[in-house]
Amino acid sequence: MKKSIYLSLLLIPMASTHASVITSDTTSIISSGQSYNSSVTLSDTSYSNVVLDLEAKGDYGSFASENISFYIDGTLLADWTYSTSGITVTKNYSNYDYTLLGSVSISEALWSSFTLDNILDISWENDAKVDAYAYKGGADYVTYSVQGDPISVPTPASLALLGLGLFGFGMARRKKSS
Repeated sequence: MKKSIYLSLLLIPMASTHASVITSDTTSIISSGQSYNSSVTLSDTSYSNVVLDLEAKGDYGSFASENISFYIDGTLLADWTYSTSGITVTKNYSNYDYTLLGSVSISEALWSSFTLDNILDISWENDAKVDAYAYKGGADYVTYSVQGDPISVPTPASLALLGLGLFGFGMARRKKSS
């Protein structure tokens, strides 16, 4: 009976982690060659498996220079056109309107360099040839989300409970050997 109590103390489930949105935004494209800049102050920088999800809908047509470039802290993470491999491209209106959709994994080393000052400087820019054609294929926009798995740090209560369980095992073993 005592062994099962000690064992149950050690097997109390720890909190699980799930991907959390670190920052996100959606901006309408309303002008040719539009760009975006934002600084985000981070309350927590302890994340692993950080991913940028990016979706751009607009005039990313058949010209090679009709692209979107996405940056964090001045580092280019995505430079996409309708012909970029590894992303999903949907043609909404021939040669005028495409939806570009994809994800970029951010290494832990790169994430650490981005979060040294607890501020993310996020920017994107459309090439000057990317025009706003809302009447051909619907409203144009850029939406992004930076997500990651929170790195959990054990709370003092969890550590105390673990210590109590280990102490109980030690006492049971000591009592059994005497």
